[in-house]
Amino acid sequence: MRRMLSTYRDAAIDPPEKKKSKFVDQKVEDSLMLGTLDKLLESPNYSIHEIASIIICERALHDTATVESLFQYITQPDYETREMGVRALRLVMNSCK
Repeated sequence: MRRMLSTYRDAAIDPPEKKKSKFVDQKVEDSLMLGTLDKLLESPNYSIHEIASIIICERALHDTATVESLFQYITQPDYETREMGVRALRLVMNSCK
């Protein structure tokens, strides 16, 4: 009887499910709209803020018009404008490490 009950008990126990890793793949990353990324940038969570920044910087790096406008900012005679362009370019370049 004991062996029969043990067999019944073992058959009724569900094995624990393996946790699935929840990674953001490229397909999900590409589907994020700019409004969503803007909201994620306002998040108090540093990790979420950092990931959103990286996604935006990667998109900017692969957009020719954005890179050209950054170069245009860098060549301006006004110091403040040049400084903003240099900082933005440095941010974009450092996010792709």
